[in-house]
Amino acid sequence: MRFSKGQVFRKKFRVDSLLVEHFADLSGDRNPIHLDSDEARAYGYPRQVAHGAILVAMLSKMIGMEIPGPGAVWMSQSLDWVAPVLVGDEIELAVTVSHVSTGAGILILQVKATKQDGQAVLEGEGKVKVSEKLTGQTPSLPKEGRVALVTGGSRGIGAEIARRLSAEGFSVAINYRAAEREAERVADEIRASHGVARTFAADLGDPDGTARMIEEVSGAFGRLDVVVHGASPNLRKTKSTELRYEDAEFYLRVYLGGAIALAAGASPGMIERKFGRFIFIGTSAILGMPPADMAAYVVAKESLWGFVKCLAIDLGRAGITCNMISPGMTVTDLVADVPVRLKEVEAQRNPMRRLAKASDTAGLAAFLASDAAGYVNGVNLPVTGGAV
Repeated sequence: MRFSKGQVFRKKFRVDSLLVEHFADLSGDRNPIHLDSDEARAYGYPRQVAHGAILVAMLSKMIGMEIPGPGAVWMSQSLDWVAPVLVGDEIELAVTVSHVSTGAGILILQVKATKQDGQAVLEGEGKVKVSEKLTGQTPSLPKEGRVALVTGGSRGIGAEIARRLSAEGFSVAINYRAAEREAERVADEIRASHGVARTFAADLGDPDGTARMIEEVSGAFGRLDVVVHGASPNLRKTKSTELRYEDAEFYLRVYLGGAIALAAGASPGMIERKFGRFIFIGTSAILGMPPADMAAYVVAKESLWGFVKCLAIDLGRAGITCNMISPGMTVTDLVADVPVRLKEVEAQRNPMRRLAKASDTAGLAAFLASDAAGYVNGVNLPVTGGAV
């Protein structure tokens, strides 16, 4: 909660005859003691006595617009009018937070009004509910200035996602580990299409290097709004019965370790701006029965999926979504060593009779990065053509 015990909010205003006249019209209370100076003197007052409820209206304005502000629900109020307010008086209304219940979203407020000579005219205590919109807040960031980082963006699915996000108006940071030439080629394509792109070298298996890259991206573009983690080592066959921890760690360092470092580096800025998107590239191998001899790869991707779900819970309240996309076998360099016959069999088994294209995943990534996907969080979306 943004309020703390001891905070004081003040408002000064003058009670003039026009304010009293307007309040009389609004309330229907045209008691002559409020409106006629002769009548007020007849009752012993030097000039007209203002409606006491004018102070309540000013207090209502403070509660509704400042303490706590829009969405406030006034639950109870005790008030003592300890001295009259006369037309022409200068009033200071002070509201002090005396208790904060974070769990219930309740503020207890001490209220005191004084006039120009310091004399108290009103005292009391109120209870106010600090409400939040159940439908959330609309991101305030201009879409055209948003920045996306794509790890493993030098080729395959990562490169296609970088191109697609640029087409959607994002400035794109393209990460690579060793393929500098390929990454620059993708950046050149984006710039040739009047987009904004830069390349950044980092090994996602190195937490310190990943942290430095995020600092470099944020420094170059001024912010970082979307992170797509698609970096991957080359595939290796490993039977589960022959699996060693080192085999799994080969993938875990990049998939899980990289994700942890990316979240740690990028999320603070996203939280501050109350907008962000984390998109992680998974695999259809964790959706159903996994393929044979891919134990290390599958274990690492499953670990990444567990982290994504936890991240979605922790960051969702800040307007940040965290999701995974799990494509089936995709025609990229990553599966270049897979025998052609096996690819043909996989395509024939698919309900759509083809393998996935990088653009299939890129289109879904662009959607998850958009405002339209602001309520899609903590899910693993298959891109498999219907196959499980």
